[in-house]
Amino acid sequence: MKVADKESYLMTRRLAREEAILAGSSSGAAVVAARRIAETLGPNDVLVVLLPDTGERYLSKAHNEEWLKEQGYLEEPVAPLMAILRAKERTIPGVITIDVAATVREAVDMMRQYNVSQLPVLDTGILVGSLREENLMKALLENPKMYTDYVAKVMEKPFPLVEPGADLEQVYKLLMRGNPAVVVGKENRLEGIITRIDVIEYLAGRA
Repeated sequence: MKVADKESYLMTRRLAREEAILAGSSSGAAVVAARRIAETLGPNDVLVVLLPDTGERYLSKAHNEEWLKEQGYLEEPVAPLMAILRAKERTIPGVITIDVAATVREAVDMMRQYNVSQLPVLDTGILVGSLREENLMKALLENPKMYTDYVAKVMEKPFPLVEPGADLEQVYKLLMRGNPAVVVGKENRLEGIITRIDVIEYLAGRA
């Protein structure tokens, strides 16, 4: 039975932490295989597992968190919202916002540059409003001269703000209530913006 290296190392850590057995990665692999086999056995079957190595030889690897992280075997848990934002950073650098004193022209240029359809509006770093491309289009259609006005004249109420550790269900409910986007962060420190398509891509990737 084949056992991947990552499974072996993670089980080796579990043996030490949960069972006080200081073993090596071969022992971890043996236990992983044994657990799989045990699922196929009946109540009267007996399963014997041999742990063939000691953990003293693996203190710098299997029992070293830094080494495991470097190898990609030990992954720190990431909140779903932060996982979504990290994925977005591949195409959008950081948090894209607009200052309340900026002009509509600047907002349009920013949307075009970063290929986004909405922007949070900040006043001295505090979230005070939002811009959406459909509302900008409507405002400019009614008054083309508004191109040089401040975004404060066309902005709407701020997008809902949620903590980085909030669950995905909370964001889902906010988006389904008609909000085009949700801002992740705290009042004086924004982490990013999540839209419906961001959630869809996250769920599709997880599946």
